[in-house]
Amino acid sequence: MSKPETPGERLQRLRLAAGLTLTELSNRADVAIGTIWNVENDVGDPQISTLQKLCKALKINISDLNL
Repeated sequence: MSKPETPGERLQRLRLAAGLTLTELSNRADVAIGTIWNVENDVGDPQISTLQKLCKALKINISDLNL
């Protein structure tokens, strides 16, 4: 039985599905690469404003992250 996908894993999957590198998402969302890496690896607790920027750049709803 596999474990459920974390919000960070889901964000990374959606970024890759959109065909974006960390750098490309960083540029589109105006969020530092290191911050995106932290979110994707579930390090720390990202600010909601950061998640909103990332979701807007990926053209997804924040609810798609299953926070």
